[in-house]
Amino acid sequence: MTARDARSVSRAFDALGWAFTVSSDHAPLVEHVTTLYAGLGVGAPGGDVHSYRIERVARDDYALDLDGEALGTGDDPSRFVATIVHDVNQHAIETTPLLAAHAGGVVGARGAVVMPAHMEAGKTTLTAGLVRAGFGYLSDEAVAFDWDTLDITAYAKPLSIDPGAWELFPQLEPHAAIGGEGYKASQWQVPPDAVRPGAVVPTARARHVVFPQYVPGADTRLVAIGGAEAVVELAKNTFHFSSHGRRALDALARLVTSVECHRLTVGDLEAAVATISDLAGVPA
Repeated sequence: MTARDARSVSRAFDALGWAFTVSSDHAPLVEHVTTLYAGLGVGAPGGDVHSYRIERVARDDYALDLDGEALGTGDDPSRFVATIVHDVNQHAIETTPLLAAHAGGVVGARGAVVMPAHMEAGKTTLTAGLVRAGFGYLSDEAVAFDWDTLDITAYAKPLSIDPGAWELFPQLEPHAAIGGEGYKASQWQVPPDAVRPGAVVPTARARHVVFPQYVPGADTRLVAIGGAEAVVELAKNTFHFSSHGRRALDALARLVTSVECHRLTVGDLEAAVATISDLAGVPA
């Protein structure tokens, strides 16, 4: 019996309260996804666990479904890796009971640095650079706060590194024997431990909120901002802020009273990492 003949099933992963497994008759693919999500906790026993299934439906054709609903087909099953990562993100963010900001999150010697930003602002690149420099990893996509305590629960998904940043992290290029190259054709999915072993920090308390913006050729510059401005920017980068209503506004207002808030213009990754290291301290 070959690896492709035996059905392999991952453990249950907990993505901000949304639990899932991955199964396939292509065992190396399940092993790869399991490595990507090794930083997530275990799905709660007895709760709902959703199932991604990758099946060979013909000699050179595969299909991916979630709980029986088709998500894709193709002759290169490795392409389903990115589909799974993005689909898990969507479900985790849509269903979490926590207050989730669209942000990267790392942990320095003096507490967590939350980096809210819109797409293309460079938050994953900055997060990866900081983790490589010794910071703990919370997420590159969603920083989730407890509504009452404002404690952060990690969403330690794989870091999704876009082509524009590949030259900054050549050592992170994935090399997985999973039957194709499609899994890294448009975006690298990198497990946190590949950036730095033992990088994941399961919980943390915010100490700094930094709003990064990548501006090619600009001087890297950190500027302090006031609480009112920070609340407005956080609201823009909080998932489902409008539907949460006043509860979200009150939570963000409480958050900014307990942290230091800054804008960060990023012209150079190493300069930005050094700036945040000075601000938050690199863990020993």
